[in-house]
Amino acid sequence: MRDGDFSTASQKYQAVIDGSATPDQIEEALIDRAYATSRSGDPATAVDLFTQFIDQQSQSGRVADAWFHLGELHFDRAAYQDAIAAFQNYLKLRADVLAD
Repeated sequence: MRDGDFSTASQKYQAVIDGSATPDQIEEALIDRAYATSRSGDPATAVDLFTQFIDQQSQSGRVADAWFHLGELHFDRAAYQDAIAAFQNYLKLRADVLAD
């Protein structure tokens, strides 16, 4: 993704997911594929991928990130109630963001 070719990056992440990667590598590839899909200009699919990640990887340390990106996608699509819900879920997991 460093070169900005998010479509190719998404394909490479899918290859990791489909291959014989470790569970940790698959977890990283799943969320990175969702992010790359978002950046490639396919927000509807990205919403689906982030939602799947949240559902399938609920114990992951990256779930908060998925909620945050999901909130941004909903906000960008003017789905404000969905954005609020996603950001609230993010804050539940990352209460330290607001703590002083």
